[in-house]
Amino acid sequence: KVRRDNGKVQITDATGQEREFDGLVVATHSDQALALLDDANGEERDVLSAVQYRPNKVYLHRDPALMPKRQEAWASWNYIGTRDSQGHRDINVTYWMNQLQNIDRRYPLFITLNPPQAPREALTFAEFEYSHPQFDGPALAAQGRLRQIQGERNTWFAGAWTRYGFHEDGLASGLEAASLIGCDAPWTVAERTGPQKLSTLLLEAAE
Repeated sequence: KVRRDNGKVQITDATGQEREFDGLVVATHSDQALALLDDANGEERDVLSAVQYRPNKVYLHRDPALMPKRQEAWASWNYIGTRDSQGHRDINVTYWMNQLQNIDRRYPLFITLNPPQAPREALTFAEFEYSHPQFDGPALAAQGRLRQIQGERNTWFAGAWTRYGFHEDGLASGLEAASLIGCDAPWTVAERTGPQKLSTLLLEAAE
């Protein structure tokens, strides 16, 4: 648990040991960050609770059945959209790791999230479950309010949820937090592109 008092941060670990620090960077999912804070104020609760998370079943495999039927259509990211009897739409994604990481294509390797049916067991290397942030309206609004709580009571927040949800965003947010603390980062972090600006850039690229 984390408590902030008299300009210091007190952390109690799983064994019950307490330690005191000058400041704290919480680099976790936002819901995990909120659960750690024993004394979260209203602003922290508003921002950290606004981002919802969805569990995702992930398979590392070599089953081409989850890729487009025509290999000429294979891309780095491939998706299948399905709709249930109530009309709810679901999307699953398969990453072609050979293309993404320059792996020998004689040995197909895929990562699939939430497939309508699991890859064949004989072609599956591993299964995982992860929680990923969902970027709806409240989540995007919370990202805009994040700066209001950064540094309050010597606490900063980082994580992929603060940007677009990718691993690179986790790194970028960590560097940004370090910069806010006053540390010299090994390189500068580009300002986050907001949804409206991103849409404009995509339109310009399409013209």
